[in-house]
Amino acid sequence: MTSTKQPSSESPNHGSTGPGGRTDWAITTGLVLLSAFGYWRTLTHGLLVDDSAEFQTMARLFGHTHPTGYEVYTFVAGVAALVPIGNPATRVTAWSAAAGALTIGLVYLVIRQLGAGVIGAVAGAVSLAVGATFWSQSVIAEVYTTGLLLAAIILGALIRWDTNRDPKWLFIAGVSGGLSLGVHFTNGLFVPAIALFLVLSTRKLDSWKVAIAGAVAGATLAIIAFGIIDLVNPPNQYFDAVIAPSASAWDLEPAQIDGVGERLKFDWTARQFQSQMFSDPGRLMPERWAGFRGSLSEEISLVGLILAGLGAVGLAKRSPRIALLLFLSLLIQLVYAFNYEIGGLVYVFYLPAYLLLALLLGLGLDLVGQGLSRLPLPAKGANQLGMTAIGLLAVLPVLQPNLGSLSVASTPVFDFESYPVESDTELIVAATIRDLPENSVVLTDWDLLYTYVYVASVEQGRDDLLFHETQPADDSEMVAESMLSYVASIAEDRPVFVSDYTDQFRVAGFYLAPVRIGPTRMFRVRLD
Repeated sequence: MTSTKQPSSESPNHGSTGPGGRTDWAITTGLVLLSAFGYWRTLTHGLLVDDSAEFQTMARLFGHTHPTGYEVYTFVAGVAALVPIGNPATRVTAWSAAAGALTIGLVYLVIRQLGAGVIGAVAGAVSLAVGATFWSQSVIAEVYTTGLLLAAIILGALIRWDTNRDPKWLFIAGVSGGLSLGVHFTNGLFVPAIALFLVLSTRKLDSWKVAIAGAVAGATLAIIAFGIIDLVNPPNQYFDAVIAPSASAWDLEPAQIDGVGERLKFDWTARQFQSQMFSDPGRLMPERWAGFRGSLSEEISLVGLILAGLGAVGLAKRSPRIALLLFLSLLIQLVYAFNYEIGGLVYVFYLPAYLLLALLLGLGLDLVGQGLSRLPLPAKGANQLGMTAIGLLAVLPVLQPNLGSLSVASTPVFDFESYPVESDTELIVAATIRDLPENSVVLTDWDLLYTYVYVASVEQGRDDLLFHETQPADDSEMVAESMLSYVASIAEDRPVFVSDYTDQFRVAGFYLAPVRIGPTRMFRVRLD
C-alpha cells in the first residue's frame, strides 16, 4: 500500500524541520493568533437575532437548541459565556472566533502532514481564513467553526495514522466524529469516505475496533451532554418554546417529547427538517450548482481554484487513498448541500467543501514550488519568492473586499440571506419586555424569539414570561392546531400576545386586539 510521503527537511520549499517540528508549531501559533485578531477585530458585538440569538441565549442558560441539538457546542460556548470579559452574548460569539482561528492553525498542520511545504500550507490555511463564508461564521454566534474544527481534527488524525499507523490517531478521529453529533451532523457525511479509506488502508480488525471505540466514546459524551442539558431545562428552551405547543405540526402528541429519549430522537433525526432533504433533486441540484459556482469567487480565487486542481492531481498520483478520502468527502458534502431545500441559508453547508479545497490549494502551490525549484532561476530563494507571489495572487482577491472592515474594526457586510448583524433590536426588545404584563405569553417569529428570551431571562430576570414561535414548521405557513388549542387553554388566565396578525386565530374563534407594548405593536389574543 502507498503511504503519504513526508517532505524532506532539506528541500528549499520547506521549513528547517519536518512536519510537526518547532517551525511548524511556531507558524501554527502565529496563524491562530493572527486569525483570532482579525476575527475579534471584525466581531459582531452584543445580542443578535435568529439562530445566533438562540445560541447566545441557550449557551448562557444551558438549554436545548433547535435540531440537531448542538449540545457539545452549547457546553463549550457556555463555558465561553462565563469568561468575565464583556457581556455574555458577545462571549458566546467570541467562541466562534476562537474556534475559527484554531481551525486555521490546524488546517496548516494538516496540509504539512499531507506533504506540502511551509509556504503552500500557509497559503492554504489563509485561503480558508479569508473566505467570505468562513469569516462570516467566525464573527457571529454559530456552530459552524466548531464543526469545521472537529472536521479538521478528523482528517488530520486519519492522515497522521496513515503515516505512522499509531492507533491513537484512529481513536482521536473517532472521538472527534462522535462529538460532532453534538455540534453539527454534516460531519457525519464524512463517514462513507472514511470507511472506504479504512477498507483500502488496512484489513486489521483491531484498527477498526479502535476507530469504532473512539466514535462510540465521542457519541456517548454527546449523549451525556444532551442529558445534562435536559436536566437543567431552563425556561423557554427549544422544546418548550417551539415544539411542545406546535406538536401537531409534526403529527406528535405532547407525550411523545416528554422523555429525554424522545427529545434526543427528535433532535438527532432532524424530524423538523426531514421534509426539506432530497425533496426534488431534479430541480434543486442544477439550481444549487449554479449558485455554488457563482459564489465561489467570494471563497476562493481563480488562481486558488487552479492550484486546488493541481493539488488534486498531485495527491491522486502520490497518495490515491488519501486523495479518495478527500475527493469522496467533497462530493458527498456537495450532493447533500445541493439537495437540502433550506433557502438562502444553504451557503453555510458548503463550508466543508471550502475546507477541502483549502487543503488542495496548499498542495497545488507546493507542486508549483517544486516546479520552480527545477528551473535555472537567477537568485537563491527565487522559487520561494515565486511561490509567495502566487500565493498572494490566490489569497488577496478574496481578502481585498473585506480589508476596509478589518482596518476600521467593523463587521464586513456579508451578502448572505438572514445574516445577523448588530442593530438597535436589543434596545427595542428591552423596552418591550419592560412593558409586558406579568405572566405574559408572546407568540413571535423565529428571528426575534430568542432575542426576547435573552433580554427577559438574562438581562431583566423575567422568568414569568413565556415565548413561543408562532409558525415553527418550515414546510408550512399554518399555525398548528395544537398551538391554537394551547392558546385557548391559557388565554383566560394569562395575557397572550402575537407579534403579527394571523387570520387563523380569528377563524379559530379568537379576537385579536391591536395594542402597543412599549415601542412594539402587537395583538392581544382574547377568546371571542
